[in-house]
Amino acid sequence: MNVERVIGGVMAAVVLVGGVGVVGVRGDDAAGKGVPPATGAEGAKPVEGAKPSEVAKPTEAVDMAAMNVLDRLEAADKDLKSLSATIQYVRQFPEIQGGGSHTWRGELKFQNEVKEGKATRRFAVDFREMIVDEKKRDERQTYVFDGQWLLTENWKEKQFSRYELVRDGEGQDPMKLGEGPLPLPIGQKKADMVERFVVSVPGVLEGIGEGEEFADLRKLLEKTTQIKLTPREGTRESKDFREIRVWYRSADWLPIFAQSVNTDETKAEVLLVGLARNVEVGAKDFSTKPQEGWTGESRRRPGAEAAPVSGGGGGGGAGGGGVKKPG
Repeated sequence: MNVERVIGGVMAAVVLVGGVGVVGVRGDDAAGKGVPPATGAEGAKPVEGAKPSEVAKPTEAVDMAAMNVLDRLEAADKDLKSLSATIQYVRQFPEIQGGGSHTWRGELKFQNEVKEGKATRRFAVDFREMIVDEKKRDERQTYVFDGQWLLTENWKEKQFSRYELVRDGEGQDPMKLGEGPLPLPIGQKKADMVERFVVSVPGVLEGIGEGEEFADLRKLLEKTTQIKLTPREGTRESKDFREIRVWYRSADWLPIFAQSVNTDETKAEVLLVGLARNVEVGAKDFSTKPQEGWTGESRRRPGAEAAPVSGGGGGGGAGGGGVKKPG
């Protein structure tokens, strides 16, 4: 399981973009907050003051529906302090890689803490169930980012890895598109999105299967707006993805489902259910302190000294070997 593809995105994973990665999420009704409800592209009404021609590529026709949706997504995280959701992550493999699929299920938490005008964003994804080709396994994997350090934990092997994504005081945002490896699916600047992707607003059910096994998903997505993101040639995203699709609830423009087709021909999807917005979360939910007695490694950003660390260390600990990326 590639950490950047699982979380990103997200959120999430969310999960990964206004895009990248494939983890999305969120909750509650924003209709009373200046965001009118919509269903599909036809419901995307122009935003006052929007100037899509300023951000669209000069050689391309302006897709007004796409520009209007990007305006809403840029503002979708306004007043968002925290959230929680149940997450399902599915990875499908092509025949050349043996076929089959892996499904992970668990819980996701996110926090957007603002102090003195500076935002610190944190997340935790706790997968507790794995299904490999319809066979269930009780295997737990966790991924936690505290604003500086990313912790991954393999509970079966009692092993961890920690990687410093942001140096203390550096001011970099690893969840901003183009600035870090874990971009969120909301709050991204429209100009950044257009610079990296060809953005379109297809029919809401385009890309969803029509068989009986897809009936529940199709019903769930009826009142959403889908955006399709095709990475531009030469971008960082084009190295990993052929296309990304994200479905946003029309009531609040927060993502509940995402799909990606990757350059290695694997496919991935993330579904978020039971979304709750501005829930109570605490420091313990985003602790990157390894479990007591576990073994593992920790690595600082390039240029810092490295040394192995044992379980029970605190956040921002010593450097060490490479980061392990399960699956």
